[in-house]
Amino acid sequence: MSWTKAWTAYARGESAGFSYLSPFLKFASIGFHKIAALRRRAYENGWLPSVQVPVPVISVGNLTVGGTGKTPCVSWLAKHLSDAGRSPAVVLRGYGNRISGYRVVQPGGPGGEEALLLCEKIPEALIVEAPHRWLGARASITQHESDVIILDDGFQHLAIRRDLDLVLVDATCPWGNGSILPAGILRESRESLGRADAAILTRANLVDADTLAGVSREIHELAPQAIQATATHFPSAVRSLTDNNRVGVEWLAGRKIGLCSAIGNPKGFAATVNGLGATVLGHRVFRDHYPYSQQDIAELKARFQDAEAILCTAKDAVKLRPLLTGEPEGKFRALEIEWRFLSGEEEIGRLIEEEVGGRK
Repeated sequence: MSWTKAWTAYARGESAGFSYLSPFLKFASIGFHKIAALRRRAYENGWLPSVQVPVPVISVGNLTVGGTGKTPCVSWLAKHLSDAGRSPAVVLRGYGNRISGYRVVQPGGPGGEEALLLCEKIPEALIVEAPHRWLGARASITQHESDVIILDDGFQHLAIRRDLDLVLVDATCPWGNGSILPAGILRESRESLGRADAAILTRANLVDADTLAGVSREIHELAPQAIQATATHFPSAVRSLTDNNRVGVEWLAGRKIGLCSAIGNPKGFAATVNGLGATVLGHRVFRDHYPYSQQDIAELKARFQDAEAILCTAKDAVKLRPLLTGEPEGKFRALEIEWRFLSGEEEIGRLIEEEVGGRK
């Protein structure tokens, strides 16, 4: 096991493999926590500037590193706002983004995997990458006439004031081992959840009722004023990466499938595929945001030569698809995921209308 996988298992509370480094990691966590708290206080006291834009701003974020399902939630939110007559813009930093200013991301053009995936899922929204997100927000408003801004992964981004903070909590691993980076997966203390207007428990279908109730009680103690909701990432289809052929997820049942992913929570992806009745031959896990190469394609084809399909996530698909040009077979496929509320959808919709709908 690589050190990154060992650290991830330790930080998520799944292994004690890094316990020998625990004292050093916890010491470093104290410093990380103090810096985060000082930064937050600087914004609250006006020592660092926080920009107020002239349209409503909704942040979708979390307390932890790794995947909690922000992209499906952002897609749902953008569609919800569009259906209500709004012109939303999704503004995100973009992983490893080194552009100056901002760029509007178009399907098939340059951009990070999240931005390109959002282009495919929500063509009704403007997708903007900007290292300094206030620049992207301002350009969306002044040059593209967007009338509501969605901040992707924005809970810790305090340089833009927001009207609503929607915070996602993974029901299968809400706080990891309970420690702050680098000793755990928390970006800031759990008490920071008190800033949230709504807390949405994602992957709620993957835990039992007692576990879900326990996490819900913790959230209420941390953020008693926050509206709570539960949601699932609903597998909606399987799509070929080479010819875009789309079949229902029942196609996976009983088939031999190889998995590959470069996402924050690969175990959640594997659990979903197993739940659909596939016979999983193995799972090649790459680090989050990994840049795939032709060599990786060859490795995957050799490793899963007996599989009927090599299945990835939709986020992986936007990076793998350009590498498969000329591939005659449709062996590489992506599992498409949709956002579905299990509870609290009406309350979340009403909150959006009350806090954002009145601003024009």
